Amino acid sequence: MHDQFLLGVRLFNEGRFFEAHEVWETLWQAAAGDSRTLYQGLIQAAAALHHAARGNHAGARSLWNKAEVKLELSPAEYEGAAIGQLLAELKFYFSFEKFGTPPLLRIVER
Repeated sequence: MHDQFLLGVRLFNEGRFFEAHEVWETLWQAAAGDSRTLYQGLIQAAAALHHAARGNHAGARSLWNKAEVKLELSPAEYEGAAIGQLLAELKFYFSFEKFGTPPLLRIVER
């Protein structure tokens, strides 16, 4: 499971949000408890960024609102990834009424 999670991280870090979403969805389907919530938050965040990149701001905002709740419930670090830092960067990005192409948001691996 760790390898699949890190594959999703790498795809996300490359800006391949849809592909990261697909990898994490497999993990989410098999997960339970807190890790299931985290995966769902990451999936929704990746999908929100995918929508933002395609100019679908309403869809991006809607998915981000769902992702934010789940990521706030998640640990600051998971499997060596800085989830708390990502959450802070995503909050900043989505804090603007109008947001453009997603910046290079990275999940820092520690």
